[in-house]
Amino acid sequence: MNRKYLYAVKGIGIGFFLWFFLTADRASVAGALTMASPTKLVLAFLLFPLIYGLKSLRWQKLAQTVGLQLSFWEAAEMYCAALFAGILTPGKVGEAIKIPLLKAHNLPVKQGILITIADRALDAVLLGFLAVCGLFVLRQLPLAPEFMFLCVALGIVLAWTQKRRLKQETHWNDLRTLLGTHTVQIVVLTVLNWCVYFLQLYWIAQALSLEIPLIEFISIMTIVGIVSLLPVAPAGLGTREATLLFFFAAYNIPAHKILAFSYTIFALTVAAAVSIGGYCWLKLPLHHS
Repeated sequence: MNRKYLYAVKGIGIGFFLWFFLTADRASVAGALTMASPTKLVLAFLLFPLIYGLKSLRWQKLAQTVGLQLSFWEAAEMYCAALFAGILTPGKVGEAIKIPLLKAHNLPVKQGILITIADRALDAVLLGFLAVCGLFVLRQLPLAPEFMFLCVALGIVLAWTQKRRLKQETHWNDLRTLLGTHTVQIVVLTVLNWCVYFLQLYWIAQALSLEIPLIEFISIMTIVGIVSLLPVAPAGLGTREATLLFFFAAYNIPAHKILAFSYTIFALTVAAAVSIGGYCWLKLPLHHS
């Protein structure tokens, strides 16, 4: 694919973000942020170590499926360092950097690619399933059915794309065989991780006084998560705002509160990735050689 086209695609989210930011009532957005509950925001932020811990434990189990025995702390160091590398860059920089880190542990590149794609695919498949369920939850909202079906289709396409990449770059049967010994543990860790993540988002919404029923909130944030998986901006920037504005408008939530919610998610995510991930990055052996 043409490199200029790739750069243009990756700039879509940033373009959305700038447009929303420049056209928003920034004084009202700032006011909503200053009125947020600091206690709930702190509690939400403190869930990041748990989220990263669950992701790291899943990464450890995935490594074990290809015969690589990492301690939990080695897995966490590697995973969080990759988050640090990828949080501010569009595309798959954070994922790609896992390959040389795994190779440093004498894991063949082919198997490193296999578990890296599997790590991404697990989230895409779960979000796609939840989005289908969310479609029924949100069916009573005054939203365009075509858009909702498009969101679900997007999740299915993402899951299918990950499977297709596995078939092209590795062997799909290899993945199914390798996951056979840890399937239940890996799936449970994936579900637990997303449960904690949705709780974190709900606390942030509560901190900003966004009143949305929990089940409907999770359904919407599932679709937001699918859109955020698209490699068009850092950490879902721009695409998250667009999706939230579309769905939250059905609850008569002012645009400035919606944007304040999205900006808070982004700020906390970056703060956690830079602090925790940055520390892990500095701990990598390559910085001590």
